[in-house]
Amino acid sequence: KTYNTMRVATFAGLAVTSLFLMSINSPVEARRTLCEKKLSMLWNNFIDTFNDRHWSTLQHEILAEQFTYASGHGGVPYIQGSANSTAYFKRLAAENYTMAITLDFCSKGTKLLVGGGVLVFTNKDGIKMAFRSMVVFKKYKYNQWKMYRSIDTKVAELTTG
Repeated sequence: KTYNTMRVATFAGLAVTSLFLMSINSPVEARRTLCEKKLSMLWNNFIDTFNDRHWSTLQHEILAEQFTYASGHGGVPYIQGSANSTAYFKRLAAENYTMAITLDFCSKGTKLLVGGGVLVFTNKDGIKMAFRSMVVFKKYKYNQWKMYRSIDTKVAELTTG
């Protein structure tokens, strides 16, 4: 009799657990969409500040982790978050490049939001530079999200028409 009770209890436990897991897993798509919405909103704010050349805002956005241009592995140039300056971005802005992004990865926790995508800088002559970008936004006081880290690896330089 004890054995049967245990079996029923185990079954009930499994049923409840699986229902609970289903309730967690069913909104995975919704959570991903929310993550992407939040990420694109944050990233677009950043892109707008670049495209509008609001450097003080941009530096505020990036906080202490600002961008520098450096030579990466195998001579591949990349921009990496550092406490230096926005020199490389400023150079691209001076050369009238605009920035856009295609998102392809997003993961959000309570304090951090990690995203990936391809950043594309385009100038008026149709020269495009593409960077594989990985960015981390961090949540600070008063629900403020700011760019915390970024590593951007240059993947292509294209000339169109």
